[in-house]
Amino acid sequence: MRYRAVAVLAVLLLPSVAEAQRLPRIGSRGVPRSVPLGPQPAIVNQALAYNRMRVSFESYPMISFFNTGSFEGNGGQAEWASGGMGTRADYRVKRLLSLTLDMTSSFLGGPVFTETMELGFRVGPRRSEHSFYPFFDARYGYFLTLNGSTGLDGFGLTPTAGPNNFINYSQGLGGVIGAGAEYTLTRRFSLTSAMSVARSNMTSVLNRPGMGDSYSMTSYRYVIALRYNGVRYNTIQSQ
Repeated sequence: MRYRAVAVLAVLLLPSVAEAQRLPRIGSRGVPRSVPLGPQPAIVNQALAYNRMRVSFESYPMISFFNTGSFEGNGGQAEWASGGMGTRADYRVKRLLSLTLDMTSSFLGGPVFTETMELGFRVGPRRSEHSFYPFFDARYGYFLTLNGSTGLDGFGLTPTAGPNNFINYSQGLGGVIGAGAEYTLTRRFSLTSAMSVARSNMTSVLNRPGMGDSYSMTSYRYVIALRYNGVRYNTIQSQ
């Protein structure tokens, strides 16, 4: 009788034990179904569709104010203002750091022509489109001034030769520091405005090579640049 009672009890408990071991089915009461993700917003999808290239270029008009202290060997003036143009190549190393190469020429309104070639870097954030953000510039390069007339020949301004057919000029090395801000207009173009100070140690060559004076030249610049930054579209776009 005892064994029969145990057997009957086991048969009665067997369905409950089997039900306890069974995993709940998805969709049954108390277990939520997975919800499919909705489509990405269009603005996010467009932002992921392209990347800005590392190389960008700028072309800018420039106004400069020069000061050579008491030295008046450059055109007989120690201070003058001049207009000109400049170009910049920018290679982005990191998101906040770019290497830059500037070539400038001041040739309008002053007693001399001033040309520079400057290598340096730019530090500043790079945000999304239609944003306004600041940056900082530092460069070091070669400075050249040529005494010349204000007329134009077929290719540019004409330097003035000295009595012995030697052109009066000065050359030297110097540094440039500046700051400005950039406003992105489109995916490829942005507008840049900046002010900078350049300080160079110059050596003048008056009429004969090897004879001249040394002096310091300081220039203050203001530029408005139009920057071009190409974009590369991704082959796989987010849906």
